[in-house]
Amino acid sequence: MSRELVQAIYDPVLKLPEDTYFYKHAMSEIEYFGIASQVYYLLQKLDLLKKTPYFFQNYLEDRYKKVLEKNSFIEKETEEFLKAFEEARIETISIPLNGTRFAKKYFRNPGASPASHISLLINKQDLNYALEVLKAFGYSGAEKADEDEQDYLYFYNELPGIGPFIVQLHWGLVGEHADGFKPEELWERAESIEGFRYVKELSDFDCFYLACLNGWKSNLASLKHFIDIIQMIHCLGERIDYTHLLAMARNHKTYKRIVRILSIVYREFPHLNLINALPRKRTLLFWDYQAILPGNRKKWKQYLDYLDYQFFSHDKLKHLLREVKSRPVHIERAASDHYF
Repeated sequence: MSRELVQAIYDPVLKLPEDTYFYKHAMSEIEYFGIASQVYYLLQKLDLLKKTPYFFQNYLEDRYKKVLEKNSFIEKETEEFLKAFEEARIETISIPLNGTRFAKKYFRNPGASPASHISLLINKQDLNYALEVLKAFGYSGAEKADEDEQDYLYFYNELPGIGPFIVQLHWGLVGEHADGFKPEELWERAESIEGFRYVKELSDFDCFYLACLNGWKSNLASLKHFIDIIQMIHCLGERIDYTHLLAMARNHKTYKRIVRILSIVYREFPHLNLINALPRKRTLLFWDYQAILPGNRKKWKQYLDYLDYQFFSHDKLKHLLREVKSRPVHIERAASDHYF
């Protein structure tokens, strides 16, 4: 039911449901997907929040305030990190995905999207210098994200007001799951940050590309992935050059992944065609919203979707073999499964 609510929020033709029973069920799904702050902000922005039941309004507001408070702590930590990297003259790209910058840049509200961790991209030759900065902040426990993903490390720390917190330090894109990718592409398109010389921010174009890859990684196991992509389309419109995006994906051998994810998003939210039409779509899709809900019963369509996702989402056979080898057969993908 939360999908229908999100559809009604984004599509101006649709109206909000009026049934109280609907909102009780939607609330449980929203809690499961962790999208209360996004829903609260979007409803409030459109002056629709008052059209929902009071218990629903109170629930959303409570979750939003908690996200806003946590995001403020993470934002301060991020700012200190970036200043430290700047002072150390370490060339860095800040990756907005899953950080506080995503909420501020694409929602125009610091509490509209919960931040989960900090992701930074550096040059591999600067790794040891970056490790010293992280250690100075109390971060430790560098671990590889996965056996065959050699291009980023996890670091952990206990932060007051937040608890366990993760910093991801990248020097590549998605390990060996993409070909033809050169990190220089990201550096060339990276956007300057006022007051910084060595630290930049990932471009809108690359942020959208990675949001799509994150969605593919979990097979769109959460409505959060939908909202991330949809909000960027609403915010950027035709500035997202799909011709360029698909051409780049072909070069990186991620074309089937990008087409699959965007085809599903556009099928579930067809109004997006009026904002920025998708030139290439898949028509035969087995992805089903009911399959990602808690307590769902496996259906034949879900098995077909798993086969489609696992065996027909790769441009090259070696990527398929690596995926199968690194991830045992498991139909359900974790909503938190992501690259960045």
